[in-house]
Amino acid sequence: MTTLGQTADTRRIWVVTDGRAGNENPARGLAERLQRRLATDQIPSTIDIHRIDLKGWATLLPAPAWPLFGRSAGGWPFSALGEGADLGERAADPALRPDLVIGAGRRAAPVVAALGGLASGAIKTVQLLNPKMDPRLFDLTIAPQHDGPSAPRRLATVGSLHRIDPDLPPAPDPRLPTDKRPRIALLIGGKSKSAAFGAKEVNALLEAIGTLGALDAGIAATASRRTPAADAEKLQQAVEAAGGFFWGGGGENPYLPMLFWADALIVTADSVNMASEACALGKPVYVAPSERLAPKFSAFHNALRAGGHARELARGLERGELADWRPTPLDDMAAAVAAVRALLAV
Repeated sequence: MTTLGQTADTRRIWVVTDGRAGNENPARGLAERLQRRLATDQIPSTIDIHRIDLKGWATLLPAPAWPLFGRSAGGWPFSALGEGADLGERAADPALRPDLVIGAGRRAAPVVAALGGLASGAIKTVQLLNPKMDPRLFDLTIAPQHDGPSAPRRLATVGSLHRIDPDLPPAPDPRLPTDKRPRIALLIGGKSKSAAFGAKEVNALLEAIGTLGALDAGIAATASRRTPAADAEKLQQAVEAAGGFFWGGGGENPYLPMLFWADALIVTADSVNMASEACALGKPVYVAPSERLAPKFSAFHNALRAGGHARELARGLERGELADWRPTPLDDMAAAVAAVRALLAV
């Protein structure tokens, strides 16, 4: 039995996460890039997005303990789920069974591992990021090299995977200024447990905006949910005073069009995802400083500089180089897709 649009050779791909953007986007990005690669080989495939929701008590159970209770299609660990509780039964049905499950995040990891054990090896599993449990329970884990120690069947990347494809530019956003060059995109995050974002970080950004304004550069900036409102207001005033565009929450976020619009990008140091996405396009990327970074974040940014993917913001502003150098694009996705294709033997 196959569903409409499928053939017996169709590869079924499931994406399983808790729905958080930081987990779902990397998993979807890998699935989508894999699907496009399979299409070039004339191998049809489908992608199903599944978001799971743990019951309250299950959120307290550490990931390494989940496999101790066994696994069954109609029971554990799927009985610990609210949304997604039927995944085990669906995976046990040959007509619905996926060929590949891609998961991301510690909450999805036990479910992905369980799915891989339901069909005598017929379901291949790929877990992104550090699963916080035995990596041997997956056919492949993919995680940045700074995110935990090496492990069996692990592919270590420089940054995080994402949905940015240099070959698939979005439609231009008419809100972005086009009358000035170079065009500089400013990607602003906020405070996290791994990075500081306070007065010093904001003042560094304000200084950069002032320098760019004096150069008559085109500026477009976007804030995140973690950007404090008071800081966002200061930054917005500075960007608009320099004749630029600032997105602070009204209408659709032009984040993706900004990446392709820009001649160069400035990204705050608190987000591995934003830096990885910015570096994927082969454009000059500058990392704004943070007074406090967790060791793994420092290792990540050191790797970006060592690989020629990004430079420190002060260097670009002091030398006035901005868009005058060509970095090495950060292409972790190519290696990830190749590893998954090998896993599927296609």
